[in-house]
Amino acid sequence: MPRIYKPRPGRWFRLSFSLNATFVVLVLFGVWLGVQAKWIHERRRAITLIDRPGELAKRAIWIFPAASGEPSAPWPIRILGERGIAKIVVASPEAELPGRVIEIRRQFPEAEVFGMKLLVAGSGEFGTMRDETLDDFVE
Repeated sequence: MPRIYKPRPGRWFRLSFSLNATFVVLVLFGVWLGVQAKWIHERRRAITLIDRPGELAKRAIWIFPAASGEPSAPWPIRILGERGIAKIVVASPEAELPGRVIEIRRQFPEAEVFGMKLLVAGSGEFGTMRDETLDDFVE
């Protein structure tokens, strides 16, 4: 009996996408990448635009970068090259302090954020500066 030709079996699993599906996936990835880039931009802006001219007496922030073994940046921005911050000390007048600490903590979730009441010269308050953490202001 003659052998019957059997073509090579096709792949058991074949991925196929339409052009529209490819565009949708590409747009979703672009949106995700844009959100992460905005977060990195906000973090870097918070670091570089901390003290504006003339406002040094009103507010200050000290940032301590993370060393090896300390907290690193969240993974979505870490894969884009952002480094982690270990500790941040925010010094600000008492009325602005809770809002500034919350804003900094939102931008740097890996960092320990401490608030410190800043006494402004000429405000009628004299004495020593008092360290306060966010827990003293907001639960």
